[in-house]
Amino acid sequence: MTSIAADDVRTAFETLRQAIAAALPAQVDELRPPVSFEVPWRDQAGAEQVLALWSLTSGQADGMLGVCGGLRLLGPHDSEAERAKWSDLLEGDGLAAEARPAWDESTSLDPDAVRAVYYAAGWIPVFCEPLEANYLAVDLVPLAGGRAGQIVLCGRDEESKCVVAPDLASLLGALAADCRAGGWDLETAESRKGPLPYVARADGRLLSACRDRNFPRP
Repeated sequence: MTSIAADDVRTAFETLRQAIAAALPAQVDELRPPVSFEVPWRDQAGAEQVLALWSLTSGQADGMLGVCGGLRLLGPHDSEAERAKWSDLLEGDGLAAEARPAWDESTSLDPDAVRAVYYAAGWIPVFCEPLEANYLAVDLVPLAGGRAGQIVLCGRDEESKCVVAPDLASLLGALAADCRAGGWDLETAESRKGPLPYVARADGRLLSACRDRNFPRP
């Protein structure tokens, strides 16, 4: 039986895809078709949302473009590669493992809902800041005041962990609304390899807006 959460994710992703196609028609092709994959956490509460998303797309190729408001949509292999970057810092077993290096100053803006740790193995990245280890992730290990599948802000440069959205469908819907508001523009930066396209968001860096509680819009 298909869960309501999974159906909601599929509907919301199509809404986002249509919004990108309307605003940035040349960039919608950056969203790749699905691929086969296996993950060990597929039966964890909240995982059905991620699996539903990856049944439709394998994300977006690595690079500076960041089609979704400046963020790169991750597919299953991309996401697992990002999680692997943290493996040497994790202590504990399975999804209960956490990275708590002595020098870390992480805090939680939602201390009853999300962990104040450098990284948790149960945070599954679905959006990544291009070329940076900063994410919007599906939280499979929420605290008692949170809910499985909530979206959290986390990553190397994001000391203030927080809940961004109650679920993945809500996040995808908020991104679609943000795109339709007309604030996503394709710009070009100069690099040693020549012109480099990227998507700029008129309201500023999306992850900063999440941290400052300005995304989704109040």
